[in-house]
Amino acid sequence: MGTKEMFYFFTDPYEDEILYSVIARYHYYAGNTSYVDTLMDFFGSITNISVIEFPRHLSVLESRFKKGTKYTSEYFINQHSLFPYYAPFLPSKVKDSYIHEMKYSPNHGMQFALLKSSIGNLCKQDKLRYCPLCTLKDIEMHGEAYFHRIHQVPGVFVCPEHNCKLKNYPIEKGKVKFGHYVKCNTKHLDLEPQYNTNIKLKEVADCTSYILKHALSSFNKEEIDIRYFNYLVHRGLALDTGYIRRAKFKQEFVNYYGNEFLTLMDSYIDLTVKNCWIDKFLLKSFEFINPIRHILVMLFLCKNAQTFFSKKDAYIKINLENRRPKLFTINIERRDRYRKEILQYIIDNPGSRRQDLRRAMSKQHRFLFEKDREWFEANLPAPIPRKGTITSLEARVNWVNRDVELLKLIKKARLDILNEDKPIRISQMLIAKKTGRKKIVLNLLSKYKDKLPMSSNCLSGIIETSEEFYLRKIDYICRELYQEKGFLKRHEILRKASLTKSYKQTPKIKERIQDNISRYNS
Repeated sequence: MGTKEMFYFFTDPYEDEILYSVIARYHYYAGNTSYVDTLMDFFGSITNISVIEFPRHLSVLESRFKKGTKYTSEYFINQHSLFPYYAPFLPSKVKDSYIHEMKYSPNHGMQFALLKSSIGNLCKQDKLRYCPLCTLKDIEMHGEAYFHRIHQVPGVFVCPEHNCKLKNYPIEKGKVKFGHYVKCNTKHLDLEPQYNTNIKLKEVADCTSYILKHALSSFNKEEIDIRYFNYLVHRGLALDTGYIRRAKFKQEFVNYYGNEFLTLMDSYIDLTVKNCWIDKFLLKSFEFINPIRHILVMLFLCKNAQTFFSKKDAYIKINLENRRPKLFTINIERRDRYRKEILQYIIDNPGSRRQDLRRAMSKQHRFLFEKDREWFEANLPAPIPRKGTITSLEARVNWVNRDVELLKLIKKARLDILNEDKPIRISQMLIAKKTGRKKIVLNLLSKYKDKLPMSSNCLSGIIETSEEFYLRKIDYICRELYQEKGFLKRHEILRKASLTKSYKQTPKIKERIQDNISRYNS
């Protein structure tokens, strides 16, 4: 078949059949003696190796059919590849690039390499798998067996339709020759069913099946994260401020599954170890997370995928300033009633403080504070400054005396730093630390700089730039080397000074080194 010829014969894909199996059946029925011929028929190239998860070069395959048929690149991606299993959990910014690679790339590029390396090979399977009862059903309906897509998904150990344990086809995928495709041959199959007794395995299989069968590509990782947070709040495992009770979540998660099951799913959690995979999952430390772990969290939070993806009973809002999700479920009538009650209280009690309002109207205060913060803050009584606040502090401090006291502390701190055994760079932070009153000094110098002119000017004059510190350090090193050896060498000075390359070449540094060598070696 030429590179642009149409199929004269094609093995129409069965329901839930992986494209790999379609190609294997075509090779068998077309009577091709070489897999090279089959690859050329499908893709016009012999470099398209046996790929189950993400078949590629699908635009060429699409060109083999007349326009207007259902056999498009999108059809093969959505109905006969594993991409729909990953799609809902991918970041929106990269999803289109994966689809582009499957359509047009003859070889898997960096996108899929990055994805596979990032998510890891959890529950990796070296063999194709089948369900005995599905196989018998296929033979009865179609006269032959084929490999189902759902049975090849990592983490699926039972058939979601029959609750049978999946069995391995006796030929390992890794031992199939380059470019070869294995047809499901019934003489190699053990068709005696073994039923599953683990409810959790069936739930994982059902969840995976739902994700594959339904059009969920409109979802993305960002929206999924918000839905997780929604359920965390409902379960009392997070606050709507963005705080997640990770320790409580982890304990309940392990109690729900048990570590024996989590180990089977390559997702074991050691409660004594910080920053395990579930911590990074909750903190969204990874851009790509294996769908197996998404499914485990999903089932823990809401029992099934249908509820998770379809439930829309909450108004979800993103705080764009700090990117933390917040959940608001507002009863409008209740909100309006509480607003009126708060305003009426303020009118009836004109001299009341915020504390008085909170005590007298605790129920209304709590509701509006959590659900209607913007309105609430705008309508509260003006806050009354307390002792210790900035307003009170400015009124009662003698700033002249404070400036003199602080100046003495700064000068003493500078002398202490200069008297250290080895040179240390003089910085504002170090000066504050040496005074023994670090927080107070930093607070004063940052907020009341204009009220402390002597201290501020003194500090500005003694703080060293990197170059000034290196000049002082060079003088120290030269004195030490001369006392030790009686002469100076340039390379020894540079080595002990540990100067960066950029500073070694500055005119002042070069001049200071030369001045010291001339003075000591003369």
